[in-house]
This record gives sequence, structure tokens and C-alpha cells, in this order.
Amino acid sequence: MKNSFKINIIKYNYLTKIILKINNLNNHLMNNKKDYNSKRTLFILLNKKKKIIKYLTKNNVYKK
Repeated sequence: MKNSFKINIIKYNYLTKIILKINNLNNHLMNNKKDYNSKRTLFILLNKKKKIIKYLTKNNVYKK
């Protein structure tokens, strides 16, 4: 149980880092609309975020 709890905490930390990167890229893309590499990175990060949220909801993080 403790081990799965640690894994979920790590996933949350990773998720918060991804969200911060997404916010930074959004701000960057507001000024640089033709930066296609950043757009691609943004889409990759959004998909990672979606997968992590799906994993956390599927495995019910709040189990006791």
C-alpha cells in the first residue's frame, strides 16, 4: 500500500510539472503563433497529461 501511495504522489508531482510546462508554452505561443515546434511539444504534453489523469482516475488514488 505504501509503495502504491508513493507512486501516486510521484504521478501527481509529474502532473503538476506538466501543467506548469503547458502554461508556459501557452504563454509563449500567444506571442509566437508560428512556432510549430512549441505547438508540437504542447500537444505532446497535453496527451501526457490526459494519460496521467486517466491513469489516476482509473486506479482510484484515494483507496484506503
